[in-house]
Amino acid sequence: MNTDDLKSVSQMLAEDTVICHLDQKTDQIQLCKSKAFDAATALVDIYRWVKRIAATTSPVFTTELICTKDKQLHAKITCAIKIDWLLLFRSSQLIRSYYAAHELDALLQCWFRVYDKHHIGDWMDGIQDLRDGCAQQAISKLHSFIEAFREDVKKPWVQKQIKCTRKTIYKRQQSIAQLVDGVFAQHSKVLVLRVDLYYHQQCTDTPFDFEADVTYERAMADLDRLLNGRRHNHLFKHLLGYCWKLEKQTSWHFHTVWFFNGHEHHKDWILANRMIDQWVKVTQGRGFGFNCNQKKSSYKRIGIGLIQRQDMTTRHHLLQALSYLCKKDGIAKPQTPQNRRAFGRSVVR
Repeated sequence: MNTDDLKSVSQMLAEDTVICHLDQKTDQIQLCKSKAFDAATALVDIYRWVKRIAATTSPVFTTELICTKDKQLHAKITCAIKIDWLLLFRSSQLIRSYYAAHELDALLQCWFRVYDKHHIGDWMDGIQDLRDGCAQQAISKLHSFIEAFREDVKKPWVQKQIKCTRKTIYKRQQSIAQLVDGVFAQHSKVLVLRVDLYYHQQCTDTPFDFEADVTYERAMADLDRLLNGRRHNHLFKHLLGYCWKLEKQTSWHFHTVWFFNGHEHHKDWILANRMIDQWVKVTQGRGFGFNCNQKKSSYKRIGIGLIQRQDMTTRHHLLQALSYLCKKDGIAKPQTPQNRRAFGRSVVR
């Protein structure tokens, strides 16, 4: 992948508008612009696959002889465990670029350290040659890479950090579960909003670059002003609880979830838009937002909107989504000044 390609990829990733698709015919990663790209999903998938590789001791890759249409025997590399290894290797570099401003989990740090040492990124550019009589040579290189990775993971300091990460994720997931269960224990109907809060990269009618002026301190001060509105703003009158997650790709932004009394509010997309309007106000026009509730019908598992206490399926989807944010924060934590917090939640009212 040349410099121009990397710039193009970086731009697409920065805009949250790219998806990675593996073309089964050519074994090439296709980058497509799409508003549906979810970097968090890709990150957690890579972590899950890497974790699975680290947990096994047997060979991961084998060769399989197949007969082509012209009756020629052809060696194909197969994976002994259930992972999409081509997609894993090829998307690793893209996801690392996307999360460049984050501190990765020790397991992923090991993966990328050995990945670079063995020049896997450069080698994967010629992956099409693996199907042309070079399978055994490729298998040898892959085995060498995997064994080096497994040895790196065994180091005591790595194991200590991995255990610490898992403990942090578990504690945070338990905290979120307590918030959700507490809200539904006190209210039979809860209106759940998912709103993502961003900053404009630039203003079209001025040369001022908004994004360059947004620091961690500025972002947190804006969030505090938004949350302090609970005391006097009618918008928050029936608010039951909330949680937020701070991230940074091209600039700082927040993923927020809000719980409102479902007996007092019913139109979730309208309330979410009002929340975005309030964010624009407290940021003095520097901010904007994305109303996830307005597009909730497009989600495979809906965990937002008006939820009944007895609707355990939707509540489970809600918890899954929130747990996902917790897990993602554990394996890719934003690099904040003095290691300050990037996650918060309210107490149950």
